[in-house]
Amino acid sequence: MTASSGRALGWASERDFDSRLKNADPSGELCSSARYWINRTLPALVREYFPRTGLKVLDLGCGDGGNGLLLAAEGFQGEYLGVDLFPSTYWPGRTLADAPLRRSYVAADAHALGSLNQRFNAILSITAFEHFADDERVLR
Repeated sequence: MTASSGRALGWASERDFDSRLKNADPSGELCSSARYWINRTLPALVREYFPRTGLKVLDLGCGDGGNGLLLAAEGFQGEYLGVDLFPSTYWPGRTLADAPLRRSYVAADAHALGSLNQRFNAILSITAFEHFADDERVLR
């Protein structure tokens, strides 16, 4: 959500939207406008475009790994690799090697993904590509 779209909805800014959302979500489950959008939209997108079984997904800019949890909750089977420039303290608790969707995480620069020597049949990247210096190099 942009500040202008937030104002159109009666909010002074995206920060105001986040504040209202957090007040409406005291558990903190939704956390922010971005996480709210992801939680509401991503499941439908992946159901339509990702294979249900045999999934081998790369999540670039995975942050705390919440997208891996969403995919697992949707019943996807296969492998999930979350990559972020910096490790998250949540990764150890979200790493599952023996689940239907095996989840693992690695701290790496997206520009050096070739060093992982892996192939994927799906890629997620939400709020990350705008930070890459060379988009085409990341996708190779």
